[in-house]
Amino acid sequence: MRQTILILTFLAALGVTALLFAQSQTPRTTTRVPQVTSRINEQRVLRTITTQQRLNRYFHNDVIPKLRDCWSHLRGVGTIQIDHNYTRTDNGKWVVKDVTVGNSTLPRGQEVLALRCMQQAVGGSSFPVTSDDENSKEYVVKWTWPVPFPPNEDEQTRAMFAAKGPSARRDVATAPPIAWTAQIRG
Repeated sequence: MRQTILILTFLAALGVTALLFAQSQTPRTTTRVPQVTSRINEQRVLRTITTQQRLNRYFHNDVIPKLRDCWSHLRGVGTIQIDHNYTRTDNGKWVVKDVTVGNSTLPRGQEVLALRCMQQAVGGSSFPVTSDDENSKEYVVKWTWPVPFPPNEDEQTRAMFAAKGPSARRDVATAPPIAWTAQIRG
């Protein structure tokens, strides 16, 4: 009898331990915060893609065609970051306020020439304000430009505009990509 009670006690303890272990392994239902966070992250990604496409269209359609000839006269190989500062107009456009040089790997003196090329190319250009810009008064784009432009620039541009969303091919570009950041200031 004593042996039976000892065995039953042991089995009961083992059963409780097994249940506690199983409960700790059971996924708990969580609040909807991860789903909300996921949707917020997805919205941020979509806003970033939309902004990138808008800036790419602006630079590739309005600026680069006017920049190409002057840019081809720059000497050396490298990159130059140009900070593009825009002001919001009353008619819904971002217009150039000024452009300045940031970091550069170009040979000494070429930054001044590159800045002059860029000032001529962006002069009189603009791009549209969108609802994502909210009530901001200033838009700053820090764009790193390659010198010289890659030989397959047109091919890269076509591939970039043909690509849709974050799953697009990333193996098309053979030269370092043009990098950018954008800041909207109130």
